[in-house]
Amino acid sequence: MILADTNILIDVLANDPDWAAWSEEVLTQDAETDELTINPIIYAELSAAYRSAAALEKALISWPLVRLPPALQRHVPRGPRISELPQEGLAKRVMSSPVYN
Repeated sequence: MILADTNILIDVLANDPDWAAWSEEVLTQDAETDELTINPIIYAELSAAYRSAAALEKALISWPLVRLPPALQRHVPRGPRISELPQEGLAKRVMSSPVYN
């Protein structure tokens, strides 16, 4: 399984004068040896250039791209909610973080 890069797909779909030929060759070679896939993030990135999902699907129809399902939320570890943190001194801890210094 090969996850197709958004930029490679944009090159091909937009017929980029500098990169389309190379990107199409890479996609074609990869499709001959393995399954090309895109995930929901790549789909969303590509969708910005189209007025509708149907228009995007029409653009992608010539490529054998398998759409991967979204990751299951239960597999994503969740940190504590702000309401679950001790409130006393919270602002002081945040403001003294190295990010703010």
